[in-house]
Amino acid sequence: MPIRKTFLQKGSGKNVQPGLLAEFVRAQDERGLEAYLLIHALASGNDFSCRYPATTWALTLGLFETATKKSATGAVSKIMKRLDNRGLISRDRVGRQLSVTLLDENGQGGEYTHPHNTDEQYFRLPYTYWRKSYYKTLSLPAKAMLLISLSQKDGFSLPVERTPGWYGISADTAERGFRELREHSVLETDATWKRDYRSSIMHTKDFKHTLIGDFSLAARNAD
Repeated sequence: MPIRKTFLQKGSGKNVQPGLLAEFVRAQDERGLEAYLLIHALASGNDFSCRYPATTWALTLGLFETATKKSATGAVSKIMKRLDNRGLISRDRVGRQLSVTLLDENGQGGEYTHPHNTDEQYFRLPYTYWRKSYYKTLSLPAKAMLLISLSQKDGFSLPVERTPGWYGISADTAERGFRELREHSVLETDATWKRDYRSSIMHTKDFKHTLIGDFSLAARNAD
């Protein structure tokens, strides 16, 4: 499932700035992020829209597990409104069904187009994310760092002190996310020492991360 990298990060070089993923993390809006990823999976073709009754949306998002039918369907409306306000979707009522259409991942309200047909950079979220219930077992920090990791090549370096400026995610949140991904055996981190004359001990640790298991490059290519 393709998602443009602008959802994670906009600009390049000295002009880089966080994308809309940061808003979900700062607001602790895990339900909103799950709904957005699910919409991407459901509306991946044709006119990039999907239409279901509110009860179906609530069931698919697992809202009935912790709420009554009335509360769950009300939560669906609030979740979709937040996504609409962030410029990621447009929504409409068709009878008793809620119709949702994807918009461009940059949140500017532009029409969505499949990134395969453009020269824009994107990453792929494998469907195993849902098939093996990672959407239930991972926390919001882990989900955020998984998405960021999916946008990188194997053996990538991402100092957590850089994540606030690059992705709008605090260093503590990034570290918690990386640690949880390692605990779930979907990320491995190799640490090596490199010479650094600015350090009091003349060396610093360099961490290289690679997705493994269900999210390895081989697994993604096979999904």
